[in-house]
Amino acid sequence: MAIEHEQNKLLQQKAQLILDDAQEKAQELGADKIDLCLRKGRLIENLIELQDKIAVAVIGKYGKHHQSEDGSKSSEVGHNVEALIKSLDKPVLVVNEPVKKTNCALLAYDGSKASQKALEFIASHPGFAIMEMHIVYVGEQNTEILNALETAEKKLTELSYNFKIAKLDGDVISTIREYVEANNISLMITGAFGHNWLHDLVKGSLTSKMIKECVRPILMVR
Repeated sequence: MAIEHEQNKLLQQKAQLILDDAQEKAQELGADKIDLCLRKGRLIENLIELQDKIAVAVIGKYGKHHQSEDGSKSSEVGHNVEALIKSLDKPVLVVNEPVKKTNCALLAYDGSKASQKALEFIASHPGFAIMEMHIVYVGEQNTEILNALETAEKKLTELSYNFKIAKLDGDVISTIREYVEANNISLMITGAFGHNWLHDLVKGSLTSKMIKECVRPILMVR
């Protein structure tokens, strides 16, 4: 029992050092109000309990078990990433590198309820107004999707957002990845739990593939 107590004490001290380091980095970046929270238990369960205090959850693309001794990262996505997206009723930002100043973002939009929620999120946060927004649809075009894109165009025009709409053909993941690279997109945004390819991106293996193959941060909105 004494050994276990000492081990727990050391783990608590290590966790506090990690939090202190994060606080220092946040202060260096200009944050003036920082709340530190040290809790026991599973990450997802704790975040669900705290979600009323969360605006956006941020999680690294790679878990600690996906990094080798030399610091290099594997191609596998951390197991907490998809679990967090599925469990938390808040937007989740998945990052794989230090987040830089964002001036060009892409919304993967297909007219589903999920992507409409993502559009509403953009519309309700004026910070997106100073960015160049790319509203991108990949797939077969029909009256329903054209009407949805027209609605999105009308909403963003009324808000005086700087945006463009792209209607593309091809494989969803590879087409969006190529578009992101070609247009120097800094941030990707998608809806979570839709009823077509956006649904598959979050619930199935396509989520891991999208996050794995795209080198930009991805914000998933529920």
